[in-house]
Amino acid sequence: MQAAGALQAAGVAAGPMNRPSDILEDPQLIERNLFRDMVHPLIARPLPAETGPAPFRHIPQAPQRPAPLPGQDSVQICRKLLGMTADETERLINERVMFGPAVTA
Repeated sequence: MQAAGALQAAGVAAGPMNRPSDILEDPQLIERNLFRDMVHPLIARPLPAETGPAPFRHIPQAPQRPAPLPGQDSVQICRKLLGMTADETERLINERVMFGPAVTA
């Protein structure tokens, strides 16, 4: 903060650099509930994830979820959006042109 203040006093646009740990412990951001824990299927413990930069009274928060895993939505996209047949989709997955859904045990 001292460096930012000195630079600003000299007419240089400057601000503090926040590390991720600083942001997660910032009292203002905690009070605003800027972060919630999000569960990811590949990580054992929940991770802090941003809820959104500003809450709006009449706009609902977007659902909080991790990005899809590779291939998670491939079949649905090929079939419903691209109009491909099940055989075409399966062939592309088998030929490793694209990822298919993960096989679970």
